[in-house]
Amino acid sequence: MRKYLEFAIFEYKYSLRYRANRIFSVLSDILRFLVFFFLWKTIFTLRGTGWGYTFNQMATYYLIVTFLQSSTPVCWSEFSTFIRTGSMANFLVRPVNIYLLYYFRVAGSKLAYISTSLPVTVGIFYFFNRYFTHPHGIFSIFWMMFFWLAGGFIYYSFTYLVEVLGFWFEEVSGFSTIFFLIQEVLTGAIIPLDILPGRKLLELLPFKFVAYLPMQIYFGRVNTVTILENAVILILWLTVVSSVSVLTLKKGLKVYNAPGG
Repeated sequence: MRKYLEFAIFEYKYSLRYRANRIFSVLSDILRFLVFFFLWKTIFTLRGTGWGYTFNQMATYYLIVTFLQSSTPVCWSEFSTFIRTGSMANFLVRPVNIYLLYYFRVAGSKLAYISTSLPVTVGIFYFFNRYFTHPHGIFSIFWMMFFWLAGGFIYYSFTYLVEVLGFWFEEVSGFSTIFFLIQEVLTGAIIPLDILPGRKLLELLPFKFVAYLPMQIYFGRVNTVTILENAVILILWLTVVSSVSVLTLKKGLKVYNAPGG
């Protein structure tokens, strides 16, 4: 485990070298939040209600979800490029688990983003406090972070599976684009899942753990029994998706010829 942590620390330090990139990433997320903020402010003004949410809850939802979504590790598109160009061979000659190694790499990069964006998010929450809702309690914060972290690993696994398709397809950018568009909806990043039609079906999928469910816990809308039930479901999803990810890599390596490697 030490070698993976060292790899994450290296990526964290490396990412901090690009300060301008970090700043612009945070600014883009602030603009994203402001778009949703004023959109829902207009909707509440015209409609007078928010489908079971107050305006303060909706503003809080998008502020925190924007942070959580942007801080969740994803498998970068360079992974499939490594496969296509033969650079994957550089990983194969080392005694490491590629699936975990790459997770810790992107996690280190996301940690650099968090160190920049978290103070900004907290600052917005503090200075514009009248627009936001405080967490239901200390345990809600604990369970919120638990689901986000574990759900983020599931999310990483899905993006990893998309990139591993590079063993069988010359170009997977189309798959990646479609997946990222779909996940924006399925995680609840665009709109809370309980507002969408077919919410029961959407809530059966594991993407809710990244954003939607953590926010429902934050607001105190989920009781202890339901939280524990979802924890079991999350662990099952995590076991299945991580196992499939490892097996898919092994299958891919059987057809891999390391072009240009």
